[in-house]
Amino acid sequence: MRKIRIVTCSLAILMLAWPVLARGIVSGQVTDRSGNILQGIQVNMAPEHDAKLRTYRLKTNKKGVYTFPADNGDYTITITDETWGLDTMNIVALDKGRNQVFEWSGKILPGQAPNIIGVSSGYVITVDLVVAHHSIIKEEHGKILLGTVVQALEAGNREEAAATVEKLLTESPDDPIALTLRAYMLMERGETEKAEADLNHALEVDPKFGDALFQLGTIYVETDRKDDALALFLRVANSEGLDDLTAKAWVQAGEMQRDSGDLEQAISSFSSAAALSPEMSPILSLEIAGLYTRLGEEDLAEHWLSMSGSESQQDPSILYNIAVSRFNEKAWEEASGGFRKVIAADGGFADAYRNLGYCLLNLGDRGEAIENFRKYLELSPDAPDAGQIEGLLAALEK
Repeated sequence: MRKIRIVTCSLAILMLAWPVLARGIVSGQVTDRSGNILQGIQVNMAPEHDAKLRTYRLKTNKKGVYTFPADNGDYTITITDETWGLDTMNIVALDKGRNQVFEWSGKILPGQAPNIIGVSSGYVITVDLVVAHHSIIKEEHGKILLGTVVQALEAGNREEAAATVEKLLTESPDDPIALTLRAYMLMERGETEKAEADLNHALEVDPKFGDALFQLGTIYVETDRKDDALALFLRVANSEGLDDLTAKAWVQAGEMQRDSGDLEQAISSFSSAAALSPEMSPILSLEIAGLYTRLGEEDLAEHWLSMSGSESQQDPSILYNIAVSRFNEKAWEEASGGFRKVIAADGGFADAYRNLGYCLLNLGDRGEAIENFRKYLELSPDAPDAGQIEGLLAALEK
């Protein structure tokens, strides 16, 4: 609670310059956020501690002004209106010499303890009030609380996050964002049924709320309702304006399609996600390259592999399959380059050394071919074809 205390100077000195007033004066104007003057708004000024002091109530005049000649003491100012709620308070205090001794301006949040105005004899305190519709204040306050929840979750403070969500749901029991956040925390604690109930409640309020649809999809995956989960992820993925969530939904859909053997649909989903999310594009490109390899589409696999970033980030198994495809086509230069990429990505990939050795033999590089065959035997001394490679080496080294 903020207390605004106006401290008086020596009464004897002030009496020489100004007549002594029995009371201080508190006044102000009430407007909306656009600056429109509001008449008929009831302003209340109630004593904070001293029950002997009176409570002042007055409706604003046609200029939106109220004035209270108040006894010395501490007061709080509020308004009473069915449409309008207090949004911002701007305070300026002048002493008996009309010198400004205090200034404050700030937003008043729902449930926040009002500012305490300390009134002293002869002081003139201006408290201008800006109001907004209750519905707007409620919505904005909800966003502030939700931001607090997200920050608490990111900081690992689950207790604070849970308490804030419960506070928000007490004020707005049908808020889909708050319901979805609580569902997220319930899922973390393994309370899946309660989480699902909250998500269904959120979707009753807003059937298109993407976060609730996505989380419900994850629950369906965990509870082995895969067809329902895929339908929800595709619903989110095909929604407009969900940005990063859309990309994540495409990824979830792609993983489910891949696992069910629907490789072409999985490629389509992963491609959609890669187009929406540059951050995920490298890893998704690898995934797509792997799927094209499984389909035997080596040219497309190589295209997507080239989009996946540096060689150190590439999947050696995908690189190997592409190189083998070139090997089978007797494209020795391309195949040898492919096997070198495999070795660069994984120096222990034994078969890549053997196949590179064969490529080099066909290219006429006998010495390097021998080195690669030896490396193959070093890595795989018990391989089924180890004897065959040993015989080949013996012949090459004669």
